[in-house]
Amino acid sequence: MQRSFTRTIVLTLLAAAWPASALSTREPVFLDADGLVWLPAPPSLPRGATFAMLQGDPAADGPYTLRLRVPGAYVVAPHFHPRGETLTVLRGTLFVGIGDVIDKKTARALKAGAFHQVPPRVRHYAYTVGPAELQVSGEGPFDSVYLRAADDPATVPAPANGAPK
Repeated sequence: MQRSFTRTIVLTLLAAAWPASALSTREPVFLDADGLVWLPAPPSLPRGATFAMLQGDPAADGPYTLRLRVPGAYVVAPHFHPRGETLTVLRGTLFVGIGDVIDKKTARALKAGAFHQVPPRVRHYAYTVGPAELQVSGEGPFDSVYLRAADDPATVPAPANGAPK
């Protein structure tokens, strides 16, 4: 199994994406969707996703909330999170399955408005057919542990032409 959330890279990406109001947990946070700053997702996710920080720091202790946009035909290989995660589908459909291998026959289709919470260390996978937008929250530090090192996007070199793999 491969740990994939490289804190240095993630902190750099997150610092650029945070609205100033999201850095403080002592003040109310108000963010308009059209004012979010979208950046390429960290290397722990397959290429092609973008994210926007809403609140907190997933690389540190404490609560965090982010938005994640993924393209169609997006696949997150079987993995788990030491601290679990919670998500709500805002647009599109996300398919989520529990287990060590992707099984499209048993994956659940989570459509816009659906909620999903996975406890710590539960092995799961996700994929899309069309584009989707999610809101993800949890308690940091966030980490993804892929069951097979070959599936960890942080260890897969970028294609020579820059296209998503």
